[in-house]
Amino acid sequence: MQCKLFYCFCLLLLLINCSKNQNNPPDPPLKPTGLSYGYEDSSYAFISSATDQDQDNIAIRFSWGDGDTSNWSAYVASGETLSMSHIFADTGRYNINAQAMDEKEAVSSWSIAHSIRILLAGANNYPDAPVNPSGPSTGKVDSIYLFSTQAFDPDEDSVAIRFAWGDGDTSSWSTYVPGNQSVSDSHVWHAEGTYYVKAQAKDTYDAFSPWSSFHTISIVTNYPPNMPSTPSGPSNGWVDSSYIFSTTATDPESDSIAIRFAWGDGDTSSWSSYIPSGDTISMSHSWTNAGTYNVKAQAKDKKGATSGWSNSRQIVISSPPNNPPDKPSIPSGPLIGYVDSIYFYSSSATDPDGDSVAIRFSWGDGDTSAWSFYVPSNSTVSLSHSWSYPDFYYISAQAKDKTGATSDWSDSLEIQIYW
Repeated sequence: MQCKLFYCFCLLLLLINCSKNQNNPPDPPLKPTGLSYGYEDSSYAFISSATDQDQDNIAIRFSWGDGDTSNWSAYVASGETLSMSHIFADTGRYNINAQAMDEKEAVSSWSIAHSIRILLAGANNYPDAPVNPSGPSTGKVDSIYLFSTQAFDPDEDSVAIRFAWGDGDTSSWSTYVPGNQSVSDSHVWHAEGTYYVKAQAKDTYDAFSPWSSFHTISIVTNYPPNMPSTPSGPSNGWVDSSYIFSTTATDPESDSIAIRFAWGDGDTSSWSSYIPSGDTISMSHSWTNAGTYNVKAQAKDKKGATSGWSNSRQIVISSPPNNPPDKPSIPSGPLIGYVDSIYFYSSSATDPDGDSVAIRFSWGDGDTSAWSFYVPSNSTVSLSHSWSYPDFYYISAQAKDKTGATSDWSDSLEIQIYW
């Protein structure tokens, strides 16, 4: 037994020691810094640094974006800056990343890339791709929309810009402007759809840039309503009770709108009648089970376009507290009787929650009847009993509802039993 305990203790120490000695890889290096433009066959230096969670020494290497990756640097302290140089043999744009390794050879992921464009010395170089065009993201058929962009020329030549509108049409070239000056143009789309707007630049020597990234615009014939306001209404309620919620929504074109509510219990209301944009709609709902429900609303215009669902309003539905039945009425029946004869007695009880009730009788001789069947609140229940000995007996009644809550005993009725 002692050997087994010693073995478990050693295993525990080993696990704790392994946990303490677990090595974490370095964090990704910072984005390399360096020139953004250069010339082929020239050497350019780039700088980065990385930290190690365990404060291990680290080495760094660079991926130059031309298929070549540097050797690992010498190890330096965590957080210390490292610099390396590279010569790019061909013109083009290259993305430079850095990676770190600690002394236990755990490597980080690659850093964010730094971009450098390598130019041809003594020759005309094409402009950079224009920046992503700016402009609206939604629009209507047959309406005019303006877009803007700019482009840089590494030789500092003036540039002209054109736009491709995504519908097969391309604008004319703009006039020549200095590099990085904004150029704008407009366009009209004649059909619904999603279109991708991009731009291209050329310099005064007709050297063309690549196309820019695209800007997306969705063209529709009708704007949908705006998302309704968060429904207003109570935050707490009872099962099977009805509660009113209200919301409002506007339409960009002032169309009439209808609204519906999702009640959070799998039920969604019917659409309301159409009302003017901005008017308030109210609807009511009751929940059959206790729980937390999220109520939200959606709008629809007369052309059938629907909004997104609103933010939700939370309501907590609880089961109402149960009240026990009221004390039953004094039992009614004969006041005089004889031994071993059967006599019937009646009573009724009201439940404040309207629950059905059962009734039982205490016969005064130590015997109590079984509970009756459940009957509607305030209904009369009759049960019978016989006494074995002559005496005075006091009969009382008690009620209970379907949850098991019991009333007080009623006032008693006196009966005298003879031989």
